[in-house]
Amino acid sequence: YKMEFNPDGTLLATYGEDGAVRLWNSETGELARIFVGADSPSGGIAWSPDGAAIAVAAGTKIRAWQAATGKNVCTIALSHGEAASLAWSPDGKTFAVGQRPIDQPEAPARHLCLYDMDTGKLVSDRHRDDWSVEQIAWSPDSKQLLVNGERVNCWLMDTVSGSTRPVGTKLVNHQTAGWTQDGVPMLAGPVEVDKKTVIQIYRADTEELLDTFRAEVEGEHPEWA
Repeated sequence: YKMEFNPDGTLLATYGEDGAVRLWNSETGELARIFVGADSPSGGIAWSPDGAAIAVAAGTKIRAWQAATGKNVCTIALSHGEAASLAWSPDGKTFAVGQRPIDQPEAPARHLCLYDMDTGKLVSDRHRDDWSVEQIAWSPDSKQLLVNGERVNCWLMDTVSGSTRPVGTKLVNHQTAGWTQDGVPMLAGPVEVDKKTVIQIYRADTEELLDTFRAEVEGEHPEWA
């Protein structure tokens, strides 16, 4: 299953093995609407910046729908295998997709591709043999991507030049990548200290440890608010 809250937190979108997109009222827990998704396991789910549309990357396609009506907004064929991750740029213009070989769900996602939301065209394809694109986070200005390999490698990528550099080498178990509102890339993950699980938060670009706090319950994926 994949899930994602809309920007104002009022709806939770889920995408399951049955290929249906469900929107849930986050306050009441009631199912708000349901519409047909795709016929493949999801590689990622993402809301448009204004919360008006929801997109799913599944199999070899990206599909997006109007959240209010379920009407199809776009369908984009992927160029380099199956989707492993998805992120919608804050300016609403571009999809970033991590892609792995077809029918190899355990294979690393070596391609990070950018697709124009309006035309569906591939506008950038970045490949590295030493990364796995399991999570993608856009910077607020849509000019950079923080690529999280979950326990492997993390990278900062300039979306204009395509240049990349490794980050987060001090945090071994980096489960979650994100940005602050003022454009600081962040990594967080659980580690064991004195037989207790704590969450460490790092600034990704400088690898400065910003905070450590004890996890009250065990968990694999801390999330940014």
